[in-house]
Amino acid sequence: MLNRNTLFPRKESPGISTAYRWFGVALLAIGCFFEITALFAGVVTFFSVFPLVLFFLMLVYMLLPTATISKLKEIKAVEAIVKIISNAVLFIVIAVLCIGMFMFIYSSSTYLEQPNTVIVMGCQVNGDTPSVMLNNRISAAYDYLIENENAVCIATGGTGSGENISEAEAIKRELVSRGIDSDRIYLDDQSVNTAENIANAAKIIEDNHLDTNVVIATDGYHQMRSQKTAATHGLTATALNSTTPWYIAEPMILREICAVAKCTLLGY
Repeated sequence: MLNRNTLFPRKESPGISTAYRWFGVALLAIGCFFEITALFAGVVTFFSVFPLVLFFLMLVYMLLPTATISKLKEIKAVEAIVKIISNAVLFIVIAVLCIGMFMFIYSSSTYLEQPNTVIVMGCQVNGDTPSVMLNNRISAAYDYLIENENAVCIATGGTGSGENISEAEAIKRELVSRGIDSDRIYLDDQSVNTAENIANAAKIIEDNHLDTNVVIATDGYHQMRSQKTAATHGLTATALNSTTPWYIAEPMILREICAVAKCTLLGY
């Protein structure tokens, strides 16, 4: 009986197979490198440790001799595990690409009417000193406030572990030290996450009759969740992107993708 394989015989080229294999090895090695740089930079979280372990194990497997891999695949349990991991990784990659596309769109959003309110999203403070990420957000807000003299700023973020002052206070101090009038800065020093940052900022905007067209000073990957949360509070938000240090970008983006997926499923 003729079947598909008889009519269209499938031929696997050893050269193509080897090329795919080494391409995968290269991607996994790059992934391990970025996770390691994040760990050395002090980003020790599930999103830096787990991917590193997974990438490393997959890398070791792919570097095994072909004969060894063939023997391992003869073991049903090993073959089942490999299939599960392969399918899971494929699903994750597709999900990451889809969510990442929307995150990029939000990070590229621009305003039609010049907003007069800047919301600076809180981030880690080391003692009294803004972290690199927070300092970059402050710089983005500073440049905007200098260019738009009528704009005001809402600094957000409470006091977390290892922080001597609130993130909002750290933002205000740095802006004032650069020459921004303190009267242009409002403080939300109670919030502990993105949802509270936006909710408290929206309350400040309402209480002080500020412009509800806002720009959000945060990392590009964080814009989608920030802007969609802002929309639930009646704010029209666009992006004021800060620079994300390359050496910590991967785990931070992975974490944000999971946060976006959670908010999409459970609501903002």
